[in-house]
Amino acid sequence: MNFSILIPIILAMVLEFHLGVTSYLNTPKAALVVDRVNHIERKTVSQLRITQTDRDKTFTVHRGDVIVITLAENPSTGYSWAIDKIDSNIIELQSSEFSLPQNAGVGGGGERILTFRIKAIGLTSLQLKEWRPWEGERSIVQQFNLTLQVKE
Repeated sequence: MNFSILIPIILAMVLEFHLGVTSYLNTPKAALVVDRVNHIERKTVSQLRITQTDRDKTFTVHRGDVIVITLAENPSTGYSWAIDKIDSNIIELQSSEFSLPQNAGVGGGGERILTFRIKAIGLTSLQLKEWRPWEGERSIVQQFNLTLQVKE
């Protein structure tokens, strides 16, 4: 039997399986399964939504919680939000995405959506900055700070 013919077929099958699993995990049905598992383990995972008006506030959260921060941003000006300081032992960035409204014109602004997961118990601060990365620290036009008290 010629195995060189089977290798591309096996690779294609593995890739399709991986894409199928990844696609499934992003569905509401999979989220429901995760919620059921968390309920069975007696964990309540919550999602905290934070906006620009929450600057410099302190929040009490729990290990496993998700924090979603939404900040106004217009990357066409060159300025974008980035992490300035984070304790990666306690909090971890899951994603950072820019969302442009449907009615926005060329060069229009939108929102930066940063999603974090709480990993460990402790007291920490999260600091973000809006800047032009290629211009360095002198280009910071805004900062956004939070303090997080993480409990079990």
